[in-house]
Amino acid sequence: MKKKITPRRRTVTPKNTTQIQQFLLTILSVAVIFFVFLHFIFLSKKAEVSKLPTPAQQIFIENEKIFGTIKQILRRHGINDDDTKLRGNTRTLQIPLNTPVSLICREIASETAPFRATIMDSYEKVAEKKAVLTIGHQNKELVKLILVQDASVSRIRPKIAIIIDDFGYAENGTVAEFIALNTPLTLSVIPGLPFTKTIAAAAKKAGKTVLIHMPMEPYNKQVTDNGFRLMTTMSAAEIRNRLERAIDQLPEAIGLNNHQGSKAMENTDVVTTLVDKLNEHQLLFVDSQTSSHSVGIKIARTHQLPAIKRDVFLDNEELPEKINKQLERLASIAQKRGYAVGIGHVKPATLAILKKRI
Repeated sequence: MKKKITPRRRTVTPKNTTQIQQFLLTILSVAVIFFVFLHFIFLSKKAEVSKLPTPAQQIFIENEKIFGTIKQILRRHGINDDDTKLRGNTRTLQIPLNTPVSLICREIASETAPFRATIMDSYEKVAEKKAVLTIGHQNKELVKLILVQDASVSRIRPKIAIIIDDFGYAENGTVAEFIALNTPLTLSVIPGLPFTKTIAAAAKKAGKTVLIHMPMEPYNKQVTDNGFRLMTTMSAAEIRNRLERAIDQLPEAIGLNNHQGSKAMENTDVVTTLVDKLNEHQLLFVDSQTSSHSVGIKIARTHQLPAIKRDVFLDNEELPEKINKQLERLASIAQKRGYAVGIGHVKPATLAILKKRI
């Protein structure tokens, strides 16, 4: 006789019930954490979007940059715009005779372009000694600039800036005489050299302006790296780090110019990182123009960093007659344009000429 076997019912013990509850609580906790995380990300993105200027705010910002750029260009040409006559969106300005109006118009067109400005109309009335430039923004007329040449208007006195590079290698008689020279020279000091700090301190004490002479990567030249040179192979973080250390080492500096750097100054990423760091510290920039393809001035102006470029190297040839000729060339540029920038080096021949001429 076969015995019938009935399956035993499996009952859930309190222990199993507790494990299931713990498992469900764990899932619920993970879900809550995930929801909170997504909510935080959403709020962060919303905050980032809210920081962006509205279209109206962006137009206002760009308009201000356009007017600021025009003012800088006029000042560069020795034109005082304090007495501008305003009528609606028309600005009439009396300027000195023989002002290079065509050049000014080209510079305005070029330098306001990054802010989406366009030249809607431009013409010159030679008989009336008048030039009219209509500048637009987003297909709307922003300002009509009327430049009228007037014999009674004086040009702002031409200005010449002379920068002497390569301080920091030595502390000798030539260096001491440059510092003591009774003229407002700008001395550019290389960071990380044996006499960097002492020369910068002495220069400031003597009333001289100090720049950081930042080593940068050149073309076709074997160079040493003392821990400060900016190279095109570096990350933005490393470039920022080196610039920060240079700025810390030279607190006397009001700005920076490049030492060598023909390759680095053509690199948009390197120069953009440089410009952003200078803006952060409110320092100006002088492009030494070691490359004719440098993007330094273009990027600096786009980022609203005060910047200027070198016009003349004074002492590439150390003969006295050559240095004198370069000084005359510098003065000629200043007479025509209202300002000029020359760069020399810590050389006895340069010192001797400057002592005689300035």
